[in-house]
Amino acid sequence: MQADFPSVTGTGAANDLSISFEAYVPEIDAIPANILDPNTGSSETIGNSVGVTGLYLLAPVAANSSTVNLSARSVAVQKSRAIAVNVGNGGFTPGDTIEFTINFQVSDYFTLNQLVIEDLLGDG
Repeated sequence: MQADFPSVTGTGAANDLSISFEAYVPEIDAIPANILDPNTGSSETIGNSVGVTGLYLLAPVAANSSTVNLSARSVAVQKSRAIAVNVGNGGFTPGDTIEFTINFQVSDYFTLNQLVIEDLLGDG
């Protein structure tokens, strides 16, 4: 992906420009080889790099780059919590009813049999 901007003015804020996009991990990479082991589905770490270049008064500014690691998985699980009934002050307090939500996703490239998700709650 490449994004070109004719002008960006600095504001002193943490971010003067922000770009958001969605992406996915394909089954096969450019080599071509499987991204995830098709027999085990074991997770793999993938580097996602970004770079920036530009001009200031027609002079090049120092190029900058950064890499963030992603974890490609055949199955992913997320757990969240929210206060369903708040009987105390703001935030989680004794007597509140807490609702836990478990979401999971299975890769388009895998079929799972006998999937078991265990959720162990502490005693306190």
